[in-house]
Amino acid sequence: MANDLMPAVLKENKSKEVSVKQTPFSNSQQKTLRKIILNP
Repeated sequence: MANDLMPAVLKENKSKEVSVKQTPFSNSQQKTLRKIILNP
């Protein structure tokens, strides 16, 4: 599921693309991503 969300998140946050690729998602980051996807 996370992999499906990744491309959309990267498109919305290109400035964060590098850090997203280099670091694993913490629980707080996953919650933030869900908020971004569910509440655009």
